[in-house]
Amino acid sequence: MINGSGEGLLYKNEVFQPLRRGQRIPGFIKKVRDDGKIDLCLHKPGIEKVDEAAEKVMDRLKARADYCRGR
Repeated sequence: MINGSGEGLLYKNEVFQPLRRGQRIPGFIKKVRDDGKIDLCLHKPGIEKVDEAAEKVMDRLKARADYCRGR
């Protein structure tokens, strides 16, 4: 259910956490198909996901560099 007004499909092979029936979690619209059905995902789709992952990698590299300098 999407905001109480529509339904979407969340693919099992794209879910990497346990889910319960009736659970409310944030999600994202991945695609609206030609037949009007909506594909969903639990992570930011497309380039937004890449940007978020890149930011996490950069933060870890910076933290590691600070740690190495402190030796």
